[in-house]
Amino acid sequence: PELVLVPIGQTTAGFLKDVPFIRMAAKAGARVLIQLRGSEFRTWFDGLDPIRKNMVKGALAKVHGVIVLGENLRYLFEGLVPSEKIFVVSNGADYQFPECRTKSLRILYLANYLPGKGVKELLEALVIVHEKYKLRFEFHGYGSWDDESYKNECGKMVDRYANFFLNGSISGEAKWQAFADADIFVFAPKAPEGHPWSLVEASAAGLPIVSTDRGAIRQNVIDGENGFFLENPEPKILAEKIAELISDEALRERMGKASEQLHSTHFTAKAMSSQMRQVFQNILSESCVE
Repeated sequence: PELVLVPIGQTTAGFLKDVPFIRMAAKAGARVLIQLRGSEFRTWFDGLDPIRKNMVKGALAKVHGVIVLGENLRYLFEGLVPSEKIFVVSNGADYQFPECRTKSLRILYLANYLPGKGVKELLEALVIVHEKYKLRFEFHGYGSWDDESYKNECGKMVDRYANFFLNGSISGEAKWQAFADADIFVFAPKAPEGHPWSLVEASAAGLPIVSTDRGAIRQNVIDGENGFFLENPEPKILAEKIAELISDEALRERMGKASEQLHSTHFTAKAMSSQMRQVFQNILSESCVE
């Protein structure tokens, strides 16, 4: 092949598995393009010992380009790969959603129930919305647990309220129905993220979004335009923003339309494939020159 695309890991074990593919492709004379799906690479690299750092640098010296998920993630490879070889390809896809089946105002969370995803902070914020602001809503979360103690901690909060639901994972038509039935999408992680597919889906569904500044999320949430973009998942601030959206139907409608427009302009399958095609052409045109 003229070009080989290698998705890389951002842990020592993950990257070690990728190194042989990079070396083999380079030895065969192919152009090597690597793609990072997350945003923790730099933190991981900076924590390595000198020997492993040199191993990573040696592997990166053989690549002809690196793809990251957002403009603000270019820094992950600064000093390791020439800046002109760092490319951005955001996630993108096309969706069709069914008709809404409920009249109740729904807040949707769709991601795994992990501490780093800010689930507990979101639940604390919803308690504030319920008890302080006295607003009516339903909260529907969908995901999987991997920490029993965290599950129990969150479950105790949910059990106190008849309008809070932490459901299992969903996919396919059930997932699209959940988006169609929702009025607000909230995903406010405190741990690093890449470019979450759930935010691409929420914007395609025309939902106002409340999220935090992690990874490439800033691409999908423009503060004050299609939602609220917070520095951290502070429950009191989360509650304020959620309450504002619940209380103002016109604001929800305006921000929802802005989300849909943002998706149709930047995050469709066509947009993603166009970005990827440009990267491929850039890499391959250099091989012709050489």
